[in-house]
Amino acid sequence: MASVIGVFDSGVGGLKILQGMRGSVKNTNFFYVFDRSGAPYGNKNEKTILKRACQITEMLIEKKASIVVIACNTATAIAIDHLRKNYPVEFVGVEPPVVPALKVGGAGKVLLLCTPLTAKTKRLQRLCAIRDDIIVAPQKDLATRVEQEFLTPARLDKDVEKMLNRYGDTKIKAVALGCTHYYYIKEKIEKYYGYSVPVFTAVDGVVNRVKSLKKEDDTIGPGGLVKYIYL
Repeated sequence: MASVIGVFDSGVGGLKILQGMRGSVKNTNFFYVFDRSGAPYGNKNEKTILKRACQITEMLIEKKASIVVIACNTATAIAIDHLRKNYPVEFVGVEPPVVPALKVGGAGKVLLLCTPLTAKTKRLQRLCAIRDDIIVAPQKDLATRVEQEFLTPARLDKDVEKMLNRYGDTKIKAVALGCTHYYYIKEKIEKYYGYSVPVFTAVDGVVNRVKSLKKEDDTIGPGGLVKYIYL
């Protein structure tokens, strides 16, 4: 019998995480929650996001999910510790991929693009506290812009250029995407830097963690169904 994994985000960002799991995690059915009525998480207060995360978790548990993937950096940073303490399922969150970005050799800074609320969280501040080669660059409206234009990506070209031009005087050796919505502009960022600067997402890390939580016989067999829930 196929197991169930629940995934949630404020919109389309988490679909990139879902896509990665569907290609690697078999014998599994997925529920994906679009929490658009709570979007954007990155501009909300912590109390609101924690409440939404609890409500969605309870809904997914009712759907028999044994693993819940928080496909949002902001919601992960704010809610995952509380969820792990209070609900009897496994949780997998999304962390900004700063560690692999820091492993890139050569001189220069790591540019971490994230939401304003993610930038303020203690979880991220602890991650960056001991380094002086990380530029934390919160983007107030970028997640909303991606949500609006992800089907017409050419309309985001000027947004990306304007954003990255702010750091034109700084040598950038790698970019870490600290918001799953930003995964939709990954190729645009690579193009801006002439494909000489690697751009990191957390997809592989999430997929590997989910696979480690599933039983061996649960990772083989046909791919499962995906059902979408819109809030």
